[in-house]
Amino acid sequence: MQCRNLYLVQISSMEDQSVEIVSSWYFLPYTIGLLWSYAKTNPIIAKNYTLKKMFWRPDDEKNIINQIKNPDVIGFSNYLWNTEFHLKIAYYIKKKYPNCLIVFGGPNIPLDPHWLKDRPFIDLIVHQEGEITFSEILLQRIISNDFSRINGISINGNQFLRTPEAKRIEDINDIPSPYLNGLFDEIVAENPHLKFHAVFETNRGCPFKCTFCDWGGYTHQKMKKFDLDKCKTEINWMVNNKIHTLWFADSNTGIFKGRDLEIFNHIKKMRLKHNYPKIIAVTGYSKTPPDKNDTLEIQKIVSDDDSLGIRPRIAVQSFNKEALKNIKRDNLNIYNIADLNKSQTDNSITAEVELIFPLPGTTYESFINDFDYLISHGNIIPQIYCCLLLPRSEMASPAYRKMHGVKTTKMLFNSKGETCEIVTSLNSITEEEVTQSWMLTWVIWTFWYSNLCKKLIQKISLMHDEREIDILVKLQKFIENDDSPISIEYEKSKKNLHKSFLNYNLRDICSTTVSSHLFETNTSKGHLNAEILKKFISAFLNEYFEYTEFISNMIFEDTMFKTTTKKYNPVLTIGNNFSENEYATF
Repeated sequence: MQCRNLYLVQISSMEDQSVEIVSSWYFLPYTIGLLWSYAKTNPIIAKNYTLKKMFWRPDDEKNIINQIKNPDVIGFSNYLWNTEFHLKIAYYIKKKYPNCLIVFGGPNIPLDPHWLKDRPFIDLIVHQEGEITFSEILLQRIISNDFSRINGISINGNQFLRTPEAKRIEDINDIPSPYLNGLFDEIVAENPHLKFHAVFETNRGCPFKCTFCDWGGYTHQKMKKFDLDKCKTEINWMVNNKIHTLWFADSNTGIFKGRDLEIFNHIKKMRLKHNYPKIIAVTGYSKTPPDKNDTLEIQKIVSDDDSLGIRPRIAVQSFNKEALKNIKRDNLNIYNIADLNKSQTDNSITAEVELIFPLPGTTYESFINDFDYLISHGNIIPQIYCCLLLPRSEMASPAYRKMHGVKTTKMLFNSKGETCEIVTSLNSITEEEVTQSWMLTWVIWTFWYSNLCKKLIQKISLMHDEREIDILVKLQKFIENDDSPISIEYEKSKKNLHKSFLNYNLRDICSTTVSSHLFETNTSKGHLNAEILKKFISAFLNEYFEYTEFISNMIFEDTMFKTTTKKYNPVLTIGNNFSENEYATF
């Protein structure tokens, strides 16, 4: 009997993330690896199907299509960075092989039935966990194309059908590891020059219902743990195969007190012995009270390992009480800045504080106050994320949009044509105020977090009894009415802000701006052109504080960075300057 040809597709898109990435960095296709690892444990599936190829590396769609021969089933795992590309492949495959069953799944597929109806080349959509459901599809395909009795799917065709929700996987340890069963061994062996990234699950589920996130609804609420020994063995596999970056895919890293710390200690031990993985990234820390989780101890492990080149990350999302209420985080006692600094005497641990902007309830004034709080802590580096609407989040639902006046702009997510939906106004904040807030971030990164004018602003703050953030707001107003090279760059960023997801990464954009426009390129390449900055600051101090040129120059000379060994280069002091060690931070 001839086996049916199965193909699985999960294209990585590392080179188009919001920071500069070495082109040789790729994710191992973990999700489709799980699908086949579970499916082939069924002897009927193993006997009737052959996995011909897993597509994971970005390539021209024609090259991928030409490698697919007589497919019976093709499964696509869809994320923000690959859905449009997957749709192109699926369209042409269906055209070439009309009897092929095309199955889509993953968190980036909208629940709206019209989305599926408008794409007749997709036969089925799998909702939520896919391992059992995909196996049921493969089994049913052997018998007939009547999939109506399989729960957890949407069926395309003349009669659209959404079947009842599938039961959650009872024991996630029934799913074999694609790392440990040899599925990825050939990929790694054939590509020794690539720096692979590996997704690492120690548990599944999320008990929280943050409205901007699809985690709680997508993987259900109750958390289930993978066996501790299995987790450690997967770490060993990653170390032995020189996996460059380990990505924790847990929603609440640290939530299982004792157990999660043991996992991190094992990683630490293996890193000390083998120097792999080079980077550890955590997608989300525990949102339970600090004394009930391992977050603090894990943060210490992260901070103590200088070779990681990473910082602890605190997912605050907003300091505004109304915004926290609207996103269902107002009752969460999350590990925060106070907890971090309470645990140390000298504030030596530098942490990133994650904010999402704008959230329902956020105002222009509350955004300014958030930054006032942030810059008052010298050991805090902010990371401001745009509010990106995930298709399966509560925030993306029609009712939520209507309640909070959510207005969005569809824009490019990367250079490959993938798109995303970004919140650009709400009932609480206008689009003009949103833009003004983002451009204030531009000013803060250029002049404060670069250390370029930090001492000067601190001195002016003391002399005039004004908040440092208020001086930065004045500096923004000055820039908007000035015609200096700095103002030209500011206007460029402002004009392009809402055209691409990448344009919100102002931390790196400002790094480039400082490098390109405040340095002499002819005589002292790579060094600050002090005269341009002095003239700019002098004009600002004269207009807003009525300082004479003489007084302005005195303050400028007194507060600017001084060194006897080399000229000041602020780019070197910015928190993330395109270095490999800074790429994936906690």
